[in-house]
Amino acid sequence: MQILGIIAGWLNWIVIGLIALALFGVWRLGRGRRLLVPSGRGRKAASVFLLVFVLALGGFLFLANGPLAHLVTGVQHMAQGIGTAAPDLAFQRVANDSQGRLHEYRDKVVLVNLWATWCPPCRKEMPDLDRLQAAYADRGLVVLNLSDESSEQIRTYLEKNPMRTVMGRADSLGWYEIGGARPITLVIDRQGVVREYFLGGREYGDFEEMVTRYL
Repeated sequence: MQILGIIAGWLNWIVIGLIALALFGVWRLGRGRRLLVPSGRGRKAASVFLLVFVLALGGFLFLANGPLAHLVTGVQHMAQGIGTAAPDLAFQRVANDSQGRLHEYRDKVVLVNLWATWCPPCRKEMPDLDRLQAAYADRGLVVLNLSDESSEQIRTYLEKNPMRTVMGRADSLGWYEIGGARPITLVIDRQGVVREYFLGGREYGDFEEMVTRYL
């Protein structure tokens, strides 16, 4: 995911470069022709494809700098956090409404999973996270599931899907939140340093590989 952060940091230039290459291709195919319309069916098809590609990239560039700008910025921020101390985060334990803080788990390997009950990939990976907690708790693993939903919503989910992980909620997930993107998973080592982060759903083997190298 560090690579994803690098890509996010250079996203505009990468897309602009691809647009320039595609437009150059259109020029090469149609140079010397009126309105750059090439001769031959194959060359015309290739030119049309490149123009459609340019339009798609332009649309993507608009989204990346408009509606999805927060996501791009968030990925960059996450990438910059790799190898640095994890900021403390206050949350409320769903089980008993007690207050907790991320720094309470120093000397443990913490897998922080940002999830939501409305998120299908989140719900799909929950049994694997529960299984992971059970398998590696005695080696110092803490799986911390965090949501910004209400305690009532989370408890309703847990009534049908009990979990052995630490279930918490927070009004703001602060540094860890990337807009509405879910799920997001981070691995924090025993010294409280962020080692890895992942966007999107994962399976048990992926989670196991993430944490065992730090246990």
